[in-house]
Amino acid sequence: MRRILMLGCALLLSACVGIGNLDKPRVSLAGVALDDFNLFEQRFLVTLRVTNPNDTSVTIDGVDFDLSLNGEHFANGVGHDRVTLPRMGETLVTLKVTTNLNSLWKQLRTLQATNKPLAYRMTGKLHAPWVPGGIAFDRQGELPALNEIFPDVPGDQQKIDKL
Repeated sequence: MRRILMLGCALLLSACVGIGNLDKPRVSLAGVALDDFNLFEQRFLVTLRVTNPNDTSVTIDGVDFDLSLNGEHFANGVGHDRVTLPRMGETLVTLKVTTNLNSLWKQLRTLQATNKPLAYRMTGKLHAPWVPGGIAFDRQGELPALNEIFPDVPGDQQKIDKL
């Protein structure tokens, strides 16, 4: 019985050594879409691209996530879907995030007034059964300016619209 217990401990320790050699999955922002809108809160679907740089597949069983825009907290959310990241591959994970009308209004006014790209920062954790406490991520980037999303209407069309 003692030998079986020692063998089991040795196998468990050798498995843990293998986990330590894995590189952290990389997380990037792949998309944002409006899901639900009302006076008190707005829900967006945020799609994250999770890339596995390892030569073995890894399982993720949850994500918690915060999104800041222009240095101010904008939204947060969680997801509990279990996904397996293919070896040397990627997958998309979609989360529902919630914001309030004040945060949304503030960001829309900034976008309209400055016509500059919107700086974002997303932080959070990928939860995995093989990493106690999860795998932290922190990614920064820019979203396009409002005039890049909705280009100006040509001058003749603007005159017609004013009539």
